[in-house]
Amino acid sequence: MFFLFPIFGCLVVFFCFGRVIMMNYMRRNNINPLWCILTIFSGLMIILLVLCMGNYSLVNYSNQINDFLELRKFEQREIVYSKKAEMLTKQFASYLATAYPEHEREIFNSISPDGIDIYLAKYPELRSADTSIALVGEISKLQADRYDQQLQKINVLKRIRFRTIDPWSLPWLIPTLPEMEAKYGKLP
Repeated sequence: MFFLFPIFGCLVVFFCFGRVIMMNYMRRNNINPLWCILTIFSGLMIILLVLCMGNYSLVNYSNQINDFLELRKFEQREIVYSKKAEMLTKQFASYLATAYPEHEREIFNSISPDGIDIYLAKYPELRSADTSIALVGEISKLQADRYDQQLQKINVLKRIRFRTIDPWSLPWLIPTLPEMEAKYGKLP
């Protein structure tokens, strides 16, 4: 934002010298000064508006690329959390199978990271085992982290979509999601 101050200063100097030159020209040719001043003022406002829109669009372009890379990071984290939760769920299932061998088939067919807390209610003896409590707590934490990543991903997608329709940005400068996927690779 500070780089606009020298540009604004140059415009003010240009406006002052332009006004002096224009006033001399108007006196010699007997022209109404109001029209000249309005023309110069409106021209400067248009130039200032274009500079501000360009600056805003460039900042939005940078933020768009950053958000897309953040989106990729969230996707990768979500995959890692899912894999780790699946691994810990298998560990918990094997622990349950050793503790309850008569229910082994039922345990292995229906266990998932989302419904891991059900097994603590179904088999109350597991609450006394520190290993099972720690595994269930870790799996629940991983699932919560995965859902947090999904919520953050939704917010980033919302910002990406808004920037493509922002009325104050230059639309041809802001890349859309398919354009960024073509340039940086598809999301996992």
